[in-house]
Amino acid sequence: MVVRSNVTGIPKVSIKVNDRYMNILFFLIGVSLFAALIFLAMFIWAVKSGQYEDNYTPSIRILFDEEEELEEKKD
Repeated sequence: MVVRSNVTGIPKVSIKVNDRYMNILFFLIGVSLFAALIFLAMFIWAVKSGQYEDNYTPSIRILFDEEEELEEKKD
């Protein structure tokens, strides 16, 4: 860390960063943006293909009895 004062007398702090670390950061930012675009494309595909259209069935599924299915499995 290097501390320098400028004309106004306010100290200016500058940190020397190795170029290798900056390249890694740029690479990670690029990879994360690419992954975000992939997930966005998958979400848009799911919406367009109708994955989220049935809002009624999940709310009433709990009302159906499963006893009949359990009895059939026992036999």
